[in-house]
Amino acid sequence: MPRKKQKVEERTQKRSVVFSTRQLEEIEKLANHRNCFASDVIRDFVDKGLSVQGYKADIDFLTGIIRQEVKAAMGLQANRLAAMMYKIGVLAASNYFMNVQMMSDVINPSM
Repeated sequence: MPRKKQKVEERTQKRSVVFSTRQLEEIEKLANHRNCFASDVIRDFVDKGLSVQGYKADIDFLTGIIRQEVKAAMGLQANRLAAMMYKIGVLAASNYFMNVQMMSDVINPSM
């Protein structure tokens, strides 16, 4: 099997890892399919796993910031909407009492 040249840009260390027979068979199949060594496949999986973990930590941090900013922006709008609803409530109450007065004038014209 031809060997891919490994970039030796950073210092490396060796670790011993135990895999089940099934896992090793799958790794070998994938290595044969990719035409590379099993160690290359394992390094690729480790790199992908580490990048996913880093992504999850970053996304949690960013989610917190986004929520904080949305809450701040919506807080201003919520206060504005609450003031508008208060004004609408006052107008609705005024309208109700005016309707009651008008109905009493129509029903009892002597007033």
